[in-house]
Amino acid sequence: KDDLEGAIDSYKQALKIKPDYIGVYSNTCEAYEKSNKLAELSEVISRAKAELKEFTDDLLLYEALYYFRSNNYEHSEKLISLVNIDQLNLIRRPKFLQLKAKLHHYQKN
Repeated sequence: KDDLEGAIDSYKQALKIKPDYIGVYSNTCEAYEKSNKLAELSEVISRAKAELKEFTDDLLLYEALYYFRSNNYEHSEKLISLVNIDQLNLIRRPKFLQLKAKLHHYQKN
C-alpha cells in the first residue's frame, strides 16, 4: 500500500509539471482504483476530461470501473461498450475483460 501512496505522490508531481500527460492520468487512476479511493479516482477522471484533448480507452476503462464500484452498473456498461480493447494498454486488458464479465453477471441477475 505504501508503494501506491508513493506512486500517487509522484503522479501528482508529474501532473503539476505537465498537466496534459495522458499516461500519468491512466497510472494515477490505476493507483487510486487499486487503493479503493473512489472519490480521488473520480476527481482524476474529471481533471483528465478537462485537461486532455483526447480521452483514451484506458481512461474510459477506469471511468467504467469507477461507476461499477459505485454500483452504477448501467452507466458502467455504457462506458465499457465504448472501450476498444485493441487501444488499451496491454497490462489493462485483463482488467477490461474482468469488468465485462462482472457486468455480464450483473445483467443476468
